[in-house]
Amino acid sequence: MKKYLIRRILILIPILIGVSMVIFALIEAMPGNPYSDMIDPNVPPDLIEERLEAMGYFDPLPVRYVRWLGRTVRFDLGYSTNYSAPVSTIMLNRLPNTLLLGGFALVFSVIIAIPLGILSSTKQYSVLDYIVTIFAFIGLSIPAFFFGLLMIRYLAFELGWFPIAGTGAGADYEGFRMLLHRAHHLVLPVIVLSLLSLASLMRYTRSSMLEVIKQDYIRTARSKGIKEKVVIYKHALKNALIPVVTVLTMMLPSLVSGAVLTETVFSWPGMGTLMIEAIQNDDYPLLMGITMMLAIIIVFANLLADILYAWIDPRIKYD
Repeated sequence: MKKYLIRRILILIPILIGVSMVIFALIEAMPGNPYSDMIDPNVPPDLIEERLEAMGYFDPLPVRYVRWLGRTVRFDLGYSTNYSAPVSTIMLNRLPNTLLLGGFALVFSVIIAIPLGILSSTKQYSVLDYIVTIFAFIGLSIPAFFFGLLMIRYLAFELGWFPIAGTGAGADYEGFRMLLHRAHHLVLPVIVLSLLSLASLMRYTRSSMLEVIKQDYIRTARSKGIKEKVVIYKHALKNALIPVVTVLTMMLPSLVSGAVLTETVFSWPGMGTLMIEAIQNDDYPLLMGITMMLAIIIVFANLLADILYAWIDPRIKYD
């Protein structure tokens, strides 16, 4: 296992370099001048060209890539042309909000989806199974932004139970009251963001459990008179969780990148809204930094999935 982990981590290096080359080439191919907002438009064109040349804008693409990569490994992601501040500083200011939102959404999804998926599979074709299945299809069918607008319309605007938007930051509260105030603002975005992942995770858990509980070794365990709870939670669940782990780990990057619509609907100042702002303002250094961060999260989510495979099922051999 140790050798496998070292080998997998070493493989990540060329993968990340390849991904960074693709991201850099695609963003460099986008139309427009990334430095246009940094240069006074009243400056004569000759002087603008001279400044761009001094910035290295006309250097060959490989030269610019190597220069960018050299800065990136030192966590110097460049300078945002829109915010006039280092990209790393802007991202570090926004990332905690997205992690808070995505973390609660993930926990909320796991706590509800996996138990309901197990119950639905063990009580196949029951009323509970039909209710869970219908709920899952509704969750998969409704777009996140539409569901968010419905929440704002009825729970925030008409009933006034929750704030319409924002994080609650800046309020004149301290200590526990401040935590409650922030949590109050977090409820609706978490419900919306977790809806899609909850539904898909529930369906995967149900399907995986149904496949496992029909295996011969489960029938054998039941024929020996082992209690049904022991058969389900000790023998079946462990193997059924292997495909669920894949879905769960792949949700990690999607909870960051997929928060774009949710954060926009609720004016949540996270990485999603930051990405939208970067695209709208042609802020290429910032867009490149966010895209590279998402690529790193996806690659490490795959590594986490492989580690969890081995932890759940020791029969899986990697050497």
